[in-house]
Amino acid sequence: NAIVTNPSSSSTDKSSLESYFGQVNYDFNKKYFLSGTVRRDGSSKFINNKWGTFGSLGASWVISNEAFMQNQKVVSSLKLKTSYGIIGEQGGIGYYPGLDTFTVNNLNDQISLSFKTKGNPDLTWEKSKMFQAGVEFSLGTYIDASVDYYNKLTSDLIFDRRVGPSLGYAILKVNDGVLENQGVEFDITSHILKGKDYFVDFSVNGEIVKNSLKTM
Repeated sequence: NAIVTNPSSSSTDKSSLESYFGQVNYDFNKKYFLSGTVRRDGSSKFINNKWGTFGSLGASWVISNEAFMQNQKVVSSLKLKTSYGIIGEQGGIGYYPGLDTFTVNNLNDQISLSFKTKGNPDLTWEKSKMFQAGVEFSLGTYIDASVDYYNKLTSDLIFDRRVGPSLGYAILKVNDGVLENQGVEFDITSHILKGKDYFVDFSVNGEIVKNSLKTM
């Protein structure tokens, strides 16, 4: 055994992502805006569920461009906005989570093929459905602010499940569980001083967030 050594080894990992997408934007009189996006993604990391269809819709209303807002001097800009979309996630799961993998070793100067990881061919995209609504406004030239509410529901969570070692493997990647994230974000900037060659701003931003694991 002193003269039997394992040779130097190397490996190459590859994955492919194929995507098609389209987008439509509509602007009516600089007041009403609509946008829609649809995309089709295919990942080599999945076996039986390679393809996923995702998309989003968004709308906004620039109230400050309406005629009834032109005779006041307090609010220089005001916009309401909302959106809803579905996105898919396949990152962070390795290159071959759907396949059984093996390792070739040298055992007593003989080729040895040993089991490495158990694949799940039914693994699929982790899907997140997100709704968002908010307002952006400016008070004269002194204050800019935005407030947004969001609710994100992620299903088919991808994680490592522990199984009985008697199966011959201890970990299996699966889709299971629902995670909900919701919160309110805000950003306020005050333009305190503004000169020809200098300016002084004061900004505050923050978030109130709540996360909960719904089912497992």
